[in-house]
Amino acid sequence: MKASAFLTLFAGLLLVSCYNPQHVVSDEMKPLSSKGWHWNDVQTIQTRLDDTSIEYNMVLKLRITGGYRYANLYLLFHVKDPDGKTQTRQYNFNLQDKTGRWYGKGSGELMTFEIPVNAVLRAAKPGVYQIGIQQNMRDELLGHVTDIGLRIEKGKVVY
Repeated sequence: MKASAFLTLFAGLLLVSCYNPQHVVSDEMKPLSSKGWHWNDVQTIQTRLDDTSIEYNMVLKLRITGGYRYANLYLLFHVKDPDGKTQTRQYNFNLQDKTGRWYGKGSGELMTFEIPVNAVLRAAKPGVYQIGIQQNMRDELLGHVTDIGLRIEKGKVVY
């Protein structure tokens, strides 16, 4: 019994020591209404980007219930820079493989996804950036999406 407790503690310490929180600029999840995610309900995340010499990677964070009826999720990302200029781009996130198996992790009715966004974020100038996330599915009110969020990480240096 003592050996298994020691191995569990050692594995936990190893995982914590491998995690580098210095590369994470922001990490935020927002709960959505239990009634559903309305198409015009934009979830906004603010982050300060000060280093203009690097690219920032974005990772979509998503929680859905087992009642979610699609294999994918279309989202609009609205990125507003410190000068107020906004750029909008649509992304399609696949949530299942062709056999219907979820890519996310979970137990019971709740599935959690962390999906890299296939685009980098560049800070043209230091300051606060606002990233709005809006569902862009066929449904006016998209059900079974419980939380949406974004993690922004420091990426590679750009010359």
